[in-house]
Amino acid sequence: MTGGTGFTMYTNNNWAYGNKRKIYEQAVCGRFGLGGIYRLSSHIGLSMDARFIMSECSKFDVYYHDQSFVVKQRLPLHQFGISVGINDIF
Repeated sequence: MTGGTGFTMYTNNNWAYGNKRKIYEQAVCGRFGLGGIYRLSSHIGLSMDARFIMSECSKFDVYYHDQSFVVKQRLPLHQFGISVGINDIF
C-alpha cells in the first residue's frame, strides 16, 4: 500500500474559432495505491497495481485573443489507473 501528496500541472493548447487558446492550472494532489505480486515460480510473477489520484483545482489561467483571464471555479480532478504485468524476479 502506498500513499502521498504531490503537485499537478495541467496545460491545454488548442484553437477555438480560429484563435489560439491556452488553459493552465496547478493544484496539490493526493495519491493512494495498492498492489502486489503473485509468484508463479521462483523467478516469474504476476503483478497488479491500482492507484487513485485526487485533486481539486480552484482556478484556471486562460489566455485567449491575446488577453489573460482567471476563471475561479472549483473543479475536482480524479484519475484511476490499473497496471498488470509479468515480472522476472531475481
